[in-house]
Amino acid sequence: MSMQREAIEAGLSEAEAAYGDTSDPYRQAQGYDSAAILYAELAAHTDDPTWKNAAMQAGQRYAVLAAQVRHRHGIPTPFPAREAALLRGAGAPAEVTIRVGPTPRDKVEAEQLAAAGEVSTVVVQADDAVTGGSRS
Repeated sequence: MSMQREAIEAGLSEAEAAYGDTSDPYRQAQGYDSAAILYAELAAHTDDPTWKNAAMQAGQRYAVLAAQVRHRHGIPTPFPAREAALLRGAGAPAEVTIRVGPTPRDKVEAEQLAAAGEVSTVVVQADDAVTGGSRS
């Protein structure tokens, strides 16, 4: 069942507040991810093909922005091939080094995951092959 439009709009306001906080890259990436999901949900609520396309494109753009923030700040992702595809779609080179692991909610959790050996670094190539795998 789809979310109600009012709930989606409220969620978008919360996402905007989160991604507007440039002092906290973890919160910023989460805000962009939330916006990406919510715009896809908005697209599902319309029969107008122009609005549907615009909402889907907005969602894709927010997904790219989230990937860029994670990559820039070394925030791990559990989906390295998807992350690399988003980054390459925004102009990153064919070979991208990505930190892989659970995505932390904040800096404290990031330090705990890294200390526990939960995070590794991989290289994702243009064909989405994942190579390497050094723990950090």
